[in-house]
Amino acid sequence: MVLCALAVGACSESDHKVQDLAACHWEALKIYPHWRNDIGAAGDMGDFTYRCMKAKGYEYADACDPTKTAGDQWINETSEHCYRKATQ
Repeated sequence: MVLCALAVGACSESDHKVQDLAACHWEALKIYPHWRNDIGAAGDMGDFTYRCMKAKGYEYADACDPTKTAGDQWINETSEHCYRKATQ
């Protein structure tokens, strides 16, 4: 029990973000299991991941905000560096 508390206590904010993103990815993969074969499903998976992260209290980092950048939005939606804790 003490070791578990120490392990969790040693997590940085970035570690929590990675854990949250992994959980969102896992949920998205369960809902869209064939995303690798379907670019539409990949986009939907990215949207799901973004909404999941938003529900966990994250927002896009400025460098990845789709209103400010071009490129494949689903890549931003599924990348750790694209999220930060919401300021609101």
